[in-house]
Amino acid sequence: GDSWHVPVPLEQISPPTRLAIVAVEDHRFHQHRGIDWLSVARAAASDICRRRIVQGASTISMQLVRLASPQPRSWWGKIQQAFGAWDLERRHSKEWILEQYLNRTPYGGNLIGIEAASRAYFAKSASDLSLREASILAGLPQRPSALRPDRYPVRAWGRQKHVLTRMEICGWVSPD
Repeated sequence: GDSWHVPVPLEQISPPTRLAIVAVEDHRFHQHRGIDWLSVARAAASDICRRRIVQGASTISMQLVRLASPQPRSWWGKIQQAFGAWDLERRHSKEWILEQYLNRTPYGGNLIGIEAASRAYFAKSASDLSLREASILAGLPQRPSALRPDRYPVRAWGRQKHVLTRMEICGWVSPD
């Protein structure tokens, strides 16, 4: 279509970028099999108390399933994503799943994938992203249009702080 999409292998995406995405999107990515049951329980309790879906429990694998086959935001859609994620994790490695996620995620405007976002926002390849740059891009998948650093820098910086905090909680960066 009219999107800018430049797929790259996982090895060509900087380590800080991979860590930032996992920290903010699914910090237990390497411990579960597509469904993070702790997140499911937390989200279900929150959703039941509020009588509507306010929190998701989507893992990176579930998000990849949704990107490949969009479903309406509902309990049934989440169940389909969960089964799809479980099946995906049976057939593919975590590295393959992370690579596909990073190459298929929207990053604002017509940008699809981390390489297109890296080139558009920082004029460099995803392999050369610094921690600062990676933490900005890692914040975009939640709300790609509303957090675009070229249009809403203050929002992007606020989200960047959240990403860096998540990375610190995971023990992957120090406060310095």
